[in-house]
Amino acid sequence: MLWLDHVVRIVSDFASTEAWLHEHYGLVATRWEVFADSGVASRLFVLGGTGIELMGIQEHAKAAHHPFGQAVLKALAGGERWLGTAIGTDELDVHAARLGLSPTPISSVSSEGVLSEFRLLGNPLSNPPSLPFLIEWSEGTDPWPQAEAARNPDFSGVASVALSGDTKALSHHLGEDCDFLVVSEGAPRISAVTVSAGAGDVRIE
Repeated sequence: MLWLDHVVRIVSDFASTEAWLHEHYGLVATRWEVFADSGVASRLFVLGGTGIELMGIQEHAKAAHHPFGQAVLKALAGGERWLGTAIGTDELDVHAARLGLSPTPISSVSSEGVLSEFRLLGNPLSNPPSLPFLIEWSEGTDPWPQAEAARNPDFSGVASVALSGDTKALSHHLGEDCDFLVVSEGAPRISAVTVSAGAGDVRIE
């Protein structure tokens, strides 16, 4: 089974993008996640059982000398944009065998000191924007806790992602149809993310 776990937006200025999402859409950020020694951090918005992740550089000196930080700096050269879609699964090894790929273990630490551990197939920095990456959270990890979702009570989740790219490659990559992906042929990009709200769906480009 696959589900829409979260979407990633790469940003050069956390504060300005966080303010934009709050002022225009009413979204409230809930916590930070820091990737040790890389200079990279993420600002998270928890919406129901899903999330929006703002990824960027928190410590430039560290980032310049770390492979992950260097990859994020390179991606930032393309400007702020929706970078990737994280598709959740509890069968990552099955997909890894199907695709002939090896999962990558990753960990981060929240602003409250809570450790999160997960494995990825692909990642938003190496996959084309139209090709989601698969994520499997370690047992005991709660990436989108309800206590934090309560800070965005008017939103029930990330509903869909509109993207363009190679539809055949996408179908092969995922191995099944995902109705939360609205796909069209074209240059690889994520054009919009739609979140569900009590007053109706909200489209964020």
